[in-house]
This record gives sequence, structure tokens and C-alpha cells, in this order.
Amino acid sequence: MIHNIIDKKDKEDLIDYISEWSKFSDIDTEKAFNLAIDTIKFYNGKNYKNKPFQYIEDRWYNSLSSGNPDYGIYDEKYLLSDIWACWILFSRQYILRLLSNKSLYTKSIISDMLDVNSIVDLGCGFGYTTATFKEIFPDADVYGTNFEGGIQWKLASHFGSKYNFSLYPDVQTLNKNIDFVFASEYFEHIENPIDHLNQIIEICKPKYLVLANAFGTVSIGHFNEYYINGVLTDGKKVSRLFNAALKAHGYENVKTKCWNNRPTYWKKK
Repeated sequence: MIHNIIDKKDKEDLIDYISEWSKFSDIDTEKAFNLAIDTIKFYNGKNYKNKPFQYIEDRWYNSLSSGNPDYGIYDEKYLLSDIWACWILFSRQYILRLLSNKSLYTKSIISDMLDVNSIVDLGCGFGYTTATFKEIFPDADVYGTNFEGGIQWKLASHFGSKYNFSLYPDVQTLNKNIDFVFASEYFEHIENPIDHLNQIIEICKPKYLVLANAFGTVSIGHFNEYYINGVLTDGKKVSRLFNAALKAHGYENVKTKCWNNRPTYWKKK
């Protein structure tokens, strides 16, 4: 199986990525490269005294304190360096775990989903995760969702044309039954995550969900509190309620060997 994206050397791939990004934004490519490297080092605990993009994180949480979430943060000029680091350290690693022939003990999670004909990658960022799923499932219809019009949308649209996936602003606009829903670090960016989950399940009716949630953690775009059934709820309590909602919809949390149970694999009973 060909995995041109996830098997590419990190430095080589970062250079190519920034070259593509620079076609849509007037950036200092050296600064973008260094920010991406520094962010990876920070997340790996190798540069814990200097947190890149602290100013964006502060801007976000200050906006929450004022009661007016500032979604303009997602179009900050160099934020795509942070999103690159998240691809390298998180979503790419999750896909590698799905592909591992030990992830379901005697087989891979991917091999358990051979009947997949359609996929949606929620909050697809610049689109590498979405493109990788198109490589893994070449005959499937693959879609990504993201805020429309900003730099992430422009870059993901570009990669969509290159790797043959389609981009939509949300699942309501997509409005299709989907076999496999993937969401890496997505639902914690939604203020009413369970209501949103209910909408996704109602519209897409997925057979499989692969999720990596991080409720209760501090990061750009994460909420401290979430509305659950109309009640403002501490983020640290949301995971349990979210999982209960999935079970109420008839999904089974399949036991895997994924490290730290990330991502989780949910399958319709």
C-alpha cells in the first residue's frame, strides 16, 4: 500500500509544505519553518520554557473571558506552523496506529473497515490527514471540513485538487451518509460538542468513528467549559458525557492496543 504522505521524511515534507503554503500567503518561509520546528520541540518537552504561539493562546482565552470567542485566531498568519506540528505529532501518529497490524491485537483497525466507501475528516486543517485517507482508501469518496474562506481553507482546497478529496464547510452542507468519520483534536473546539456529535450522527449515520478528543486541556481554540444539554460544564467532565452519548447512539468502544487509548475506535453495533 502506498502512503506517500505519511512515509515522507519530516524535514523534506515541511519544506515542500511551506512552499505550497507560501503560494497563498505572504509569509517569511524561514520563520514559518523555524516556528514549526520550535513547536514540535515544545510539544515534545525539549523547549518547555518558550511556548510558540503563546500570544494566540492568550488572545483566545482572553476572548473567552470577555464572553466573545475570537474565531479569527484560526486565520492568524503563522498558525499553520502549529497545525503542521499537530499533524506530525498527533494526527499522523493516529493514522499510523490505525495501520498497525497490532492495533486490534491480530490485525489493523484499518483492515476492520474494508467496507468503507466514504470518509469525512472533521476539521481537516490544511488537508494532509484527509489526503492520507484518500491514499489508504483510493476508491472511497473522501471529504474534509473546515472554516470556509481562510488560509486553511485555501490550502486544503489546493491539496484537495492535488490528492482528489473534496472540501466542505460542515457536514450539514455535505449532507451525505458517511461510512467512516475521523476527528482528531476536533470536538474540543466546539462549544456544544455533544449537540454537534448528535447532528453528525443524524446526518452521516457512520458505521465507524475514530476520535482523539482532548477535553479539559489548554490549547488554542479549546474551551474551558462546554454546554452539555444547555448546562455549562467543566471541560474535564465532558469526555465521560461524550462517550455516554456515543453509547446511547448504539456505538461500541472497541478495545485496541493504541497507546494511551488514542485514538478511540467506535463501531456501530
